[in-house]
Amino acid sequence: KSSRVTNAMSNNNNNTEETEEDLEFCESVTEGLRLNIVLMTSPFDMIMTQALGIPSPKYKDFDKYWTKTINFAQKEVQKIKKKRDNGQFLSPLEEDCYANKAFQRQEQDDNDITVKEASDAISGLVSGGVDTTSNFSSFPILHVIMNPQVQDRIYLEIMKNID
Repeated sequence: KSSRVTNAMSNNNNNTEETEEDLEFCESVTEGLRLNIVLMTSPFDMIMTQALGIPSPKYKDFDKYWTKTINFAQKEVQKIKKKRDNGQFLSPLEEDCYANKAFQRQEQDDNDITVKEASDAISGLVSGGVDTTSNFSSFPILHVIMNPQVQDRIYLEIMKNID
């Protein structure tokens, strides 16, 4: 297991006991996000997967971790739904989780949210911030790399503000 994941899990302040499954989930999210960034910055992987539609080895690894993340989210959402349907007690952590709040809104608004929709939303929340930020920042960085005159302007601007 990744020492970062183990340290993050063991230093939690909720006094909750982490399970092997929790650690595997954290590792799959961490590795999936890391590989996502690698895929977005690798011309080879971008051409293979996006232009040619051929999954590269890194993409296959990413897909494995992403699938594991989705499956975990679906299982957790299903667990919350089952407890709610059976009138079972939810822990404070389960009470405050996104899935429970989504099911509460469903009851109030009388609209139907499926387990898949709830787990997809959770998975999107996990990756959305990283994905959109890295996608957004990759284009300006590429622009700077490809244009020496832009590098010069940035350097001059920095030096002007440092002195």
